[in-house]
Amino acid sequence: MISLKTLTTAEMSQVRCLWEECFEDSPAFLDWYFKYRFQAKDGLGLFSDGLLLSSLHLSPRKIRIRKYTYPSAYLIALATKPAFRKQGLAKKLLTYALRHLAANNIFFTFLMPFNLQFYTRLGWGIYCQHEFYQIPYLTAEDPHPNLSLISSISDYHLLEKIYNKWEKKFNGALIRDKNDWECLLRDHFMDGGKVYVLSDKDLEPTAYALTLTKANKDKLFIRELAYTHLSFGKELLRQLSIDNPKNALIWIAPEESNPPSLFLPVKTLPIILGRITNLQKALEALIYPPIDFQTTLEVFDPLLPENNGIYQLDLKQGQMQVLKVTDANVKIRCSIGALARLIAGSALPGGKQLGNEIELISPDPELLFSLQTIFPKTTNYINEYF
Repeated sequence: MISLKTLTTAEMSQVRCLWEECFEDSPAFLDWYFKYRFQAKDGLGLFSDGLLLSSLHLSPRKIRIRKYTYPSAYLIALATKPAFRKQGLAKKLLTYALRHLAANNIFFTFLMPFNLQFYTRLGWGIYCQHEFYQIPYLTAEDPHPNLSLISSISDYHLLEKIYNKWEKKFNGALIRDKNDWECLLRDHFMDGGKVYVLSDKDLEPTAYALTLTKANKDKLFIRELAYTHLSFGKELLRQLSIDNPKNALIWIAPEESNPPSLFLPVKTLPIILGRITNLQKALEALIYPPIDFQTTLEVFDPLLPENNGIYQLDLKQGQMQVLKVTDANVKIRCSIGALARLIAGSALPGGKQLGNEIELISPDPELLFSLQTIFPKTTNYINEYF
């Protein structure tokens, strides 16, 4: 008999065995992950007579959407035993997970896709993209007197000071707590990464970089670079080049990060996808511009039929009332994934990013203007791997 449920501590050995069967991670990584990051209560499993066939981890997080913070969950490690794949078990587990989150008042969730098309066709939309930039080795100059390396997770507070200022420039970012920082640094150090911190003349931290050198020994990957002012970011980049001679720098940067002119764009990749669990509650939870606006919206959700249908939207003084109706003159039609992108601000209504994902039934310029006012384009940034 098939059953879907929250995992228990007694089932953790099955969860780890499934991970080992489906992913190519080292025992050291799994020791770290199951000790510090994952707890049974945050996992879901699909079982057949006590045997775990598929599992999914729901890592609790806090996410900022349009400058307001909401509870969220980072979906990690969706896995199905190889012998039971192509039977719809992953889709069944994802459906259960979204309903489980909605029942716990979590209306926004995100993930890093192993396959973009797999998730977008199931209703996820692009939340943020990363730009990959490359800069060649720079001519050495005098090193900065206050550039240091940290090697202890207890020093996370030096990075936190910078990050908490830097991430405010993004309308959609992840709020990191103490455990998030400690997990990030444990993971980074386990990968052989370094952490550079730049300080000013008063020894206040002004910029940091998490760097990795892996298979390509001639390249230094800047996994994350944050700064309190762009000038400090540029100085740290210069210092990284001095400290790593003969290495080209690859910066995995937020979209629209305005890099120094020497950086050459390599590629842009969608890194994080977002999803709505309960359409009505999600729209009502958001904070909007203080304008009055009414329209009707028809939405299609391939995983959650309860989200399908026509909705009357009534916005007054920054708060949205959403009422599901059976009969109305529909003015907007879109997929749940397109709506997720509008909410997140990763695509502009009427812009090229959405293509045909959102349809204005009547070509009404006033309606389009109102939508662009309510859902303006933003810059989002999430850079978490686990």
